[in-house]
Amino acid sequence: MNVTQNFSFLRTKKGIVAAVLAVVVILGLLVFLLADAFVPQTVKAERFDQRLYGVISDPGAGETLFYRKATPLGVAQGFLKSRQTAFGGATEAVLTESGELYLLYGGDARHLSSQALDARLSAEGRAVVYLSSDGEVYHYTVGEEAPVLIADGISASDLSSFAVSPSGDCVFFARVNEDAGDARAFFWNGETTQLDHLTLIGGLSPLAVSDGGEHLYYLTSSGTALYHATLSGSAEKLTASFSQKVALPYFNRTVSQVLFCEGNGYTYFSENGGEKMKVSSGVAVPVEKSGELSVRAGHCLIGSQDSLRARLYLVKREEAQTLRYLSEDFASEKYASDAAEVFLSSDGTQLYFTRLLEGRYRIYYMDLNSENPAETMLASGVTAYAFSADLKQIYYITRGNKLYERSAGVSTLISESASGVYTTPRGEVYWTVKTGESESVLYLLKEKESVRVATKVTDFFFTEDADYVCAETDGIVRWHIRVSDDLVPLARS
Repeated sequence: MNVTQNFSFLRTKKGIVAAVLAVVVILGLLVFLLADAFVPQTVKAERFDQRLYGVISDPGAGETLFYRKATPLGVAQGFLKSRQTAFGGATEAVLTESGELYLLYGGDARHLSSQALDARLSAEGRAVVYLSSDGEVYHYTVGEEAPVLIADGISASDLSSFAVSPSGDCVFFARVNEDAGDARAFFWNGETTQLDHLTLIGGLSPLAVSDGGEHLYYLTSSGTALYHATLSGSAEKLTASFSQKVALPYFNRTVSQVLFCEGNGYTYFSENGGEKMKVSSGVAVPVEKSGELSVRAGHCLIGSQDSLRARLYLVKREEAQTLRYLSEDFASEKYASDAAEVFLSSDGTQLYFTRLLEGRYRIYYMDLNSENPAETMLASGVTAYAFSADLKQIYYITRGNKLYERSAGVSTLISESASGVYTTPRGEVYWTVKTGESESVLYLLKEKESVRVATKVTDFFFTEDADYVCAETDGIVRWHIRVSDDLVPLARS
């Protein structure tokens, strides 16, 4: 029997229909497989903060992220170990788990190492210091031809920690001396000097250093004793019960002032290594207004302002937050008290906050510019809410599951049914409507109309720049690239 005879059924009407259907099915399967190959990677996800998902640079937070960004050198990518940004965000240091270290600045990029173990970006973004796997510590200044070798012969376990001054001109680091059983401190500002007066039995962990080295802060091996020292003078113990588990220490721009927490949850202040002063009976964090910034520098925070005195503080104690104005001597003037969340305008004059009462929220407003600021309640019986980035719009859901937008003092109904509401940094508004015990439909507000985005959603979040939005369906996170191929966070199970 020849080939023609084998396929003679194709000449029949039924055979032709069957063949066409078979081809359609095969083509459909191929299209599905090929399309799936070009869909961004899907992974089983941890549950993220649904109010605003942002990039978390600390692996200790329990979430590992994937970084991907186009640069003049090509694409910088890898599972993220640390990501540090300088004041203003114009300079960024990215370290992947595989040891790739990138410095991104002013639209330019520099690939510094393929075997970096740790890195510190200066607060002003002008320099980065890193430890390579071959035991060498390098200092790189933005715009220079090559990094400068500071120290060598150091293993990751030998280098307890290192700190970089805000300008990046000075480095404070320590290395373990196994023979002597102690840790020896060093200071670099173009040349390396051993600080003999800071040699400690057991260990020493540098925390922060000022430009010029007038102020050095470090922890002992126990991690509970915090010291202030100078290049030549003696070291002064600020506390014996320091706790980074409560909050990171916070320094002013010149690193002459520090806020730190003790294990009891109280916040203290010290200036120039002087005696500590109690600030609050909770974790006090300076509130940033327009033009103010803070950056993470290793195991501490450095603010862009000259003084930590006479300014607004957000005091957190257990589940409640209180906004206070602390004077030069830290006398307190209370504004919002026992708040669930606090929102302050960029100029520091318009205050919004919420309180949780019997399972429902109340939303309040205060004009801090007025002579006698008073609370004004805007909404009650609220089950969920979200604020626009500029605080000009408030979106909230009431007892009847109705979604409202409050703008210019007027509340407008957006949807007859909603279970959750979220805003992105781009000003977009999403909300969910429950369709089952754990499933929802996701909607987007577009030109005052509701647009259905996804169904059977069990979780929803987006990147910090809102370029990517994803919805979890059937336990799988499906990414939707909306704007540009820039930053892709992934959870790794």
